[in-house]
Amino acid sequence: MLNNDSGAGLLRHFKSNAVTQSHGAVAEGWVKSLGFTYLSAKNKREFDDNLKHFISRDIKEPMFFEIFS
Repeated sequence: MLNNDSGAGLLRHFKSNAVTQSHGAVAEGWVKSLGFTYLSAKNKREFDDNLKHFISRDIKEPMFFEIFS
């Protein structure tokens, strides 16, 4: 699971030492090239729908869930 905030620096609020840079990158191409099933969410409905699939015990393939915030 990846929280993609487009470099907005959300973690700075929590005094994280993370380095952020504004960007428009999406992990989809990279993730699929590695053979993962790619899921993403840009709103609460998409998050709720894909989370059920992401945490299902029936899934046998590698999975990656990118959340845009």
